[in-house]
Amino acid sequence: MSNTYWLFNWLDSHGVDSLPAAERALSEPSQLEDLREVAILAKESLPAKVQGEAVIVAGRGLDLSDQLSCSTSSCRQRQVDELYRKAWHYFDRIVVDDSVSHNLIAHWDITVANPKSLLSDIEVLLYLREVGAEDLLEFRQKPNILGRGWRDRAIKAGLKSAVDCADKLIDRLAKESEIKIRPYSKGVSSFTFKHPRMEITYEGRLPLSGVRGKPTSKMRIAVARRMVETHFPYLTSDIQTSVSLGVPLGCANWFHGEILSSASEAISPATTAFSLDLPVLQGIPIQTLVQVRHDEYESFQRFRDSLRLAIQERLKHEASGRVTEVGEQIRMDVIEPELRRIRDRLAAAEKALAKKSAVGIFMGALVTTCGILAGLPIPVSIAAGVGTASSTETGAVSKYLEEKQQVALSDMYFLWRAVKHAAHNL
Repeated sequence: MSNTYWLFNWLDSHGVDSLPAAERALSEPSQLEDLREVAILAKESLPAKVQGEAVIVAGRGLDLSDQLSCSTSSCRQRQVDELYRKAWHYFDRIVVDDSVSHNLIAHWDITVANPKSLLSDIEVLLYLREVGAEDLLEFRQKPNILGRGWRDRAIKAGLKSAVDCADKLIDRLAKESEIKIRPYSKGVSSFTFKHPRMEITYEGRLPLSGVRGKPTSKMRIAVARRMVETHFPYLTSDIQTSVSLGVPLGCANWFHGEILSSASEAISPATTAFSLDLPVLQGIPIQTLVQVRHDEYESFQRFRDSLRLAIQERLKHEASGRVTEVGEQIRMDVIEPELRRIRDRLAAAEKALAKKSAVGIFMGALVTTCGILAGLPIPVSIAAGVGTASSTETGAVSKYLEEKQQVALSDMYFLWRAVKHAAHNL
């Protein structure tokens, strides 16, 4: 597995285990200088590739940066949770943005003038430690390609078709978004832009004649074009990171996803697994998911192999289109039917046990799987009494235990274990 993130090592060496401790450490100029030196050395010593059987680059929106996403503490912790739920069931490593390295190396003057700007990133790391999810992540500094000339840089990077798709999205953004324009100064107006599929409201200024009230269609187009100019460079950066590491890109930003699907980007098993929505995981604490994966690692490997084969088979017939649609088909056609089969087998064995003996086994968590996944009400749990077991009763118990052993060998047992935890938390 890859080396520990350099900033985790720095925090440990300086005894930083809380935000107040981090603030004290960063207030010392010598320690801040040391932090920068460690960042430079760590960047120079990074291996060219990321180790792991299944690796993906997290796109903006889930790469643990605050770029193109909400930057509050609660939002960034929620991003950690969402990222882990997308990676838990398939990936060995997931590449996220090392924004601290970038700020220390490329913007040292700004950082040294305001060292507290690093606290938000450190808070994310402390939360990762708290939930035990840091081992899944690989921090890499993504290329900084902001500023003018984004279109030419994207085309040179081989993204002309994506640029063309972005241009075609301008009219749609102008129509679908809530746009407000008001005077700012002579010849300049300020604007706010809010799209229903984007997480945050954007503010900016444009050289428009000062107006107040409902913007004209021309003004709306100008604001939408500015949003394309704002978002596309980050997509170029994500793609360049993916290409340089030789691993797929897991897109998490709605605008980027629209461009990639329109540009007919190839769908891979990894990107499909990253997009796979498993609603049952929403009810499970990250700490529990970490523990389940650790305790059931052999089952995890069987689940991942089965999922990979199912995706590969599906992609033979549908190699392009929307990756989210392929992921949903896999969930509905492969995962949920197998979970129902497990439920039915165990429910039938328990029913036989209840008929033939007084021995009872609590089945509440075992009969709720599909209802949880589909958002249905939870069935009433079944409990039987315990009494003296006859030979018939012993046979029923043996049958039930045999069914449980067979279930443990199922490709879906790993996910079933998580479902049991979800039922217990309801």
